[in-house]
Amino acid sequence: MIMASVIEDFFNTSTISAASSVLDRVDGQGSLFDKSRDLLDDVNNHLKTGRNLYGMRSERMDSGKERLISNPCNALVPLLTKLESLVERVPIHSSCHGSGGFTPEKSVRHHVPLRTAFTFDVANAGPSISSEMVAEVYYRALDGFDLSESDRQRVASNFANLSVTYYRDLKKTGLPLGTRLTDRIFQRVFYEIDSRLDEVAEEKGMKYSRWGDDMKITSHHSVGLKDFAGAIDIVEKNGLKVSPGKIFLQQLSDRGVFMLGHVVYPDGSVYHNDVQLKNEMKAPSVNYEIVELIRKNENYEKWI
Repeated sequence: MIMASVIEDFFNTSTISAASSVLDRVDGQGSLFDKSRDLLDDVNNHLKTGRNLYGMRSERMDSGKERLISNPCNALVPLLTKLESLVERVPIHSSCHGSGGFTPEKSVRHHVPLRTAFTFDVANAGPSISSEMVAEVYYRALDGFDLSESDRQRVASNFANLSVTYYRDLKKTGLPLGTRLTDRIFQRVFYEIDSRLDEVAEEKGMKYSRWGDDMKITSHHSVGLKDFAGAIDIVEKNGLKVSPGKIFLQQLSDRGVFMLGHVVYPDGSVYHNDVQLKNEMKAPSVNYEIVELIRKNENYEKWI
């Protein structure tokens, strides 16, 4: 739910004028008859009724778990298409393998040969991305438009608030799951994290890549948790948290190393694995208390 103060600002004639001028210059994929000002007015009229921009529905995933999927209201859908094109002006880091022609298998092969793999997930991937993080992406996307600094900040902030939804159980706003715009924003929010992790990994003779919220760092050598723990510092410094139950440290053996639905064997071969094989062979997740103890005692290789 967008806060009343934000809604009032978006009703501001100056803000709407600046926002529509930006969208008119964006190569959107909507109808040629979808004028930007009309799209913004439609959203404003919807908000004036007190209704939310996104509805929620529960969807069961292949793993058996359920997640909340957000459905944008009809008034918002054509506007989101234009915002997708605007967001695409912002670059994605090359280590982001969830786009740019990579497949899960190609992403895994990027790390071969390897001896040790450290993988972890971001906690609450969509909801964890705050409206402030989204606004930063829009602010960068507005570079090159003829906007005053105040207009640029207002437009970025309001576009961000149209791109997030309210999670009642978490009592916070975050990116809605299930929209194409969310995927495009999500990939770009990570640019600084991807850049730094990739840079430090290369300095240490390792390889880094990310697929969605799944982050992978591998080494040609047999190394331990203390060598990788510092990567978590970079993630948390940028306002995100690591999922405590999704941290894995794997040493290459005949059992293989499991990443992104694939298994890597000692001879360098990569095969797609089924869920049953992974459950039977993959090492359990690292005890998060151990990770925190290492970081608390500063007894680890620094990445910052």
